[in-house]
Amino acid sequence: MTRKLKDLSRLSGVVLDANLAQLNHLTHAVAQAEGKVRSINLRQAARFSQNPSTFGTDFVQATGFDDGWQKWLHRERAATLATQVKLLADREELLVQVRFAFGRKQAVDALLHRSESERIRGKPTR
Repeated sequence: MTRKLKDLSRLSGVVLDANLAQLNHLTHAVAQAEGKVRSINLRQAARFSQNPSTFGTDFVQATGFDDGWQKWLHRERAATLATQVKLLADREELLVQVRFAFGRKQAVDALLHRSESERIRGKPTR
């Protein structure tokens, strides 16, 4: 029985490691999306922080390119936020799987420890 438990312990460890690797990947992707949103917000803030006295006579604003840029910025922010929301939902779902895999690994390790201690004490294994 101990051999089967050791194999099960190794297998549950592999599953836990795979889930943790996926979680790490998703966490990194969420951080990248957050950075992109921050960058978009900074670009917009930089545009509005220009000298107010020259803002009305700005060539880009006068020709309408500023409005187009603002619309593009809005679409880009919306798309990035939608991606971020999807990644966060996937991350939450994966967290449930990680918790389950961690619990399974702990339970199997506890059974293995109990089985080995019974074997050492001379009690028959089940």
